[in-house]
Amino acid sequence: MFQLAQHIEILLLDNDCVIVPRLGGFVAHYSPAQLAEEESMYYPPSRSIGFNPRLKINDGVLAESYMNHYGISYTEANKRIDHDVD
Repeated sequence: MFQLAQHIEILLLDNDCVIVPRLGGFVAHYSPAQLAEEESMYYPPSRSIGFNPRLKINDGVLAESYMNHYGISYTEANKRIDHDVD
């Protein structure tokens, strides 16, 4: 599970959504910078991460990360992901 979490964390740096087949999708939401004039405060842009359990179709992003990291095939990557999800 730790390896799966590391892949998700790294992928969310460059992707707005990472789908974990049979589990759901982690979705990044962007909030632009804001100026609260009455408080004289500036709030920098930010991203928050949400989870949607309905996003279960494999888009291949996570599998590609496993393939590149472990030097394995797409089929083997999906088997490892399934094992990590279980």
